[in-house]
Amino acid sequence: MKTRSTLPSPRRERRRRRTQRATTRVATLVLWGALCAVGASACGNTAKAGSAGSQSKGDLTIGINGPPVNLNPAKDGINYASIVRTLADATITHVNSDGTIGPGLALSFRYVDADHRIFQFTLRSDARFSDGSPVTPAAVKAWLEYYLHVGGPAVGDIGQVRSISTLGTRTVEIQMVKPNPILPRMLSELYTWGQVQGPKALANPAILATNTDGAGPYKLDPGASVTGDHYTFVPNPYYYSHSVVRYSQITVKVITDPSSMLAAVRTGEVNVAMGDPSTAAAASSAGFSVISAPDAWSGLLLTNRASGPLAKLAVRQALNYAINRDQITQALVQKYGTPSSEVATPDAINPQYVNYYAYDPSKARALLTQAGYSHGFTLKVSEGTFFGFAGTPLTQAIAQNFQAIGVRLDITSEPTLGGLGKDLFSGTYPAFVAYYSFQPMWFFYADTLAPKALWNTGHADEPTLDALYQQAAASNSLKLWQQMSALTVTQADFVPVVESDQIYYIGKGVGGVNISPGDPYPIPSQWTPQ
Repeated sequence: MKTRSTLPSPRRERRRRRTQRATTRVATLVLWGALCAVGASACGNTAKAGSAGSQSKGDLTIGINGPPVNLNPAKDGINYASIVRTLADATITHVNSDGTIGPGLALSFRYVDADHRIFQFTLRSDARFSDGSPVTPAAVKAWLEYYLHVGGPAVGDIGQVRSISTLGTRTVEIQMVKPNPILPRMLSELYTWGQVQGPKALANPAILATNTDGAGPYKLDPGASVTGDHYTFVPNPYYYSHSVVRYSQITVKVITDPSSMLAAVRTGEVNVAMGDPSTAAAASSAGFSVISAPDAWSGLLLTNRASGPLAKLAVRQALNYAINRDQITQALVQKYGTPSSEVATPDAINPQYVNYYAYDPSKARALLTQAGYSHGFTLKVSEGTFFGFAGTPLTQAIAQNFQAIGVRLDITSEPTLGGLGKDLFSGTYPAFVAYYSFQPMWFFYADTLAPKALWNTGHADEPTLDALYQQAAASNSLKLWQQMSALTVTQADFVPVVESDQIYYIGKGVGGVNISPGDPYPIPSQWTPQ
């Protein structure tokens, strides 16, 4: 039996929805600092489930550097606090430690057409939500449609969905209007669409403001949680693989100051903590395990390349030649980063372009003169002070390098995500200091390079890039994605400075905490009490 619903393009309250999307993109610039994949071993674990209590061996406390915007995945962006949700939410697919995508709630998945428009997945039969109801195709379909219709900040990441259908007893089919070759990734922990909530929550979505109804190994204990400060999780008695539920309680504490975070690890207040380049050496000297993996790129997003000085290629190239990437990387992140002239993407890095713009202020000044700006110009930029090293420190380093070639930065500092989003839509800032997680080129193009992209406020259009995108989206060709990446470098669409790592500190009493370049987020279900 097949049930089908057609999803027309929703009517939007454009200002509200676009502002929500802006907050998501700002969160995408903060991006993913604690986006933890919960079920790596669980997703493929076929061991017979036992009682949760027989597997629990104590408590665990995790330190993160900021709270979620909302516990409801449909109303939260992709942000550094997603561990708060993913402890409780099993996802349709799962990101493996090497960055590949494997089974999650779906035991199998595939595109059934040649150009990545029709995607099917078959659900496992033993998964249940924390409200006790089974994870069925109808329940998953209801969640996927709710997510699209609620108009949350991340809905624009997906692309236009033509329909969502159930096929038989275990299969769901998603049909896209245009090719989307990264749906397996979008249904994993790395995004929020695949974080399915149960029918009890969908009957009254308001409960997701203070509770969870996912199908993951844990569930939120609202009575032991304080929004914005700490979130306490206990085992989900209905989870299909209790062998990975190794803690009787997990508490996630919000600690925004890096020095305070290190102090919390020292005293044993937290067992695993998000680290920072400014305290990593001290953590290592104190005897704690420090692990890291590449996670994001930082630099200058040029959002208006259609007018003013930034419309000229020579100016954009001059800005790139003006940056002393080696010096800035050493000063801000030390060994936890790599200087780069290329925007970092997991599927399109073209190694020969990483060092394309060697530091050359003389060449930068000559290019400015060639472009008609021999006396320089003033560039308005907005920065988020909450970005850590990629906030004010990076902004000031860029400003110093630019000053040497006559370009002056007029800086607006924003302490909140909302403030940065408002700056984006004001239309007065042609550039933003960015901290942007590694995203596939399909996503990055749609977010920053397409003529109507959110972070392309000047609607700059590059026909050659557009044509490459259309071909690459249908074929998912590595060669074409790399050609797109190379073109963004030679056209100097942005001013990347450094690729940086996500850092974690591991205290006493916890084993098995690992990350890799393919997935720089620890997996709590793989950790072991010691």
